[in-house]
This record gives sequence, C-alpha cells and structure tokens, in this order.
Amino acid sequence: MTETLVLPRHKLTVADYYRMGETGVLAANKRVELIDGELMDMAPIGTWHAEYVDQLNFIFMSRHWAQTT
Repeated sequence: MTETLVLPRHKLTVADYYRMGETGVLAANKRVELIDGELMDMAPIGTWHAEYVDQLNFIFMSRHWAQTT
C-alpha cells in the first residue's frame, strides 16, 4: 500500500503578504490574493471586466472633477 505524504501548510499573515510584495518574492504583475492565510492565484482579467473597470473609472473621475471645479 502506498502512503500519501501530507505536508504541513504554513498560514500567512497580511503583514507576510505585504512583505513578500515589498521584497520581490511576489512579482508586481503576478495576480494573487490572500484568502484565509493561503496565497491563491487569481484568474486573468478578461475583456469584459477591463471594459467595465474603464467605464467606472470614467464615471468616478468625471464626478470627482465636477465636484472640484
């Protein structure tokens, strides 16, 4: 019978996560998020998502500049 080796997981804190980014352990273009102490790869941003983010940015910036002038 073959036994499965289970390796222990090491939970990360938010401070660990930020330190990894600051020291270059996580590349700036790497899309990861910290969930319950574990690093999870994020899905790439699709065309639909990028388009709506652009539209929201335009709306927010238009309102911001309208209020400051």
